[in-house]
Amino acid sequence: MDAKIDTESVIEVSPVNRTRTPTSTDSSLLFEKLDKIDDKAPQKIIQMKDRIQHELKKDSEEFKILKSCLPVYGIMDLGDVDWVCDRGANILKFFRQNFIEPIKCYAHRLNNLLSHAFVNKDSNDDDDDEELLFTLMNTIDQLFEESVERNRLLETINSCKILVKYAKKAGLIETIKHQADKTGGCATSLKQESSSRWLSLYNCLASILDNYEAISIVFKEKNKLNLIQIISKLALTQLLLLLLPLRCATRDIQNDQYPTLYLVQPFHQLLINTYSSYMKLHKFALDFDPDHFQSFCNTYPNEETEPSG
Repeated sequence: MDAKIDTESVIEVSPVNRTRTPTSTDSSLLFEKLDKIDDKAPQKIIQMKDRIQHELKKDSEEFKILKSCLPVYGIMDLGDVDWVCDRGANILKFFRQNFIEPIKCYAHRLNNLLSHAFVNKDSNDDDDDEELLFTLMNTIDQLFEESVERNRLLETINSCKILVKYAKKAGLIETIKHQADKTGGCATSLKQESSSRWLSLYNCLASILDNYEAISIVFKEKNKLNLIQIISKLALTQLLLLLLPLRCATRDIQNDQYPTLYLVQPFHQLLINTYSSYMKLHKFALDFDPDHFQSFCNTYPNEETEPSG
């Protein structure tokens, strides 16, 4: 990307002596959001954004420019700032060279944990994620006891991606929304999943479940009914039940309109507690999204009644 500090690398900057925490995932917005804690120099903010956009020519220059832009906020030393970042090699190398230990972006770590649980079992996670990962994996085992059911979980996710991709390519999104209006559905657009958009998996699955009947009608007319028939509504609900706590945590922690550092520890403990038992996961789902989960939780109130897939 042109003129950007490694997207997803510099996530949050919290001046030690300030009470507000600006956030950013894009360097073109970094200083606009820093302006939230210092509204006395808007013109300088604009000038710095222009400088970043026009002066960067290679990666090695990024951090020099970043360092030169901080004094306008009274920040003369990088050590006066709490830096929150992902595990990008470039940004970590930079901090180590400046004897700074950054805080790992929690929303990014949750996304990595999700990837580890569903996609890449060999990925490395920090030791302080181990308890949450262990608890999450136990919950997955309760929901999907047999390995064949775990495979079906992954197949469902992949089938949903294929379905949305086809609907978009065939120009059926508006047709499905119109059909949902007629059949009393949610009439929301199908959402595409993207590994770089952390909330997109949940949104993708939920959009298919909400429009399931409308999709079936439209796809039948296109002789593509098989694309929706291989996706079980039960499996969709199970996946959404499993993903809901992570979605809530990620949505609130990655918000860039207000400080979020203080939310990390409460959400971490909430996730560990919620995933510690099937009943607690049920309670969380009913508290936060009863429309999606009331029927499921009434039908399968405990582990013994949980369907195999």
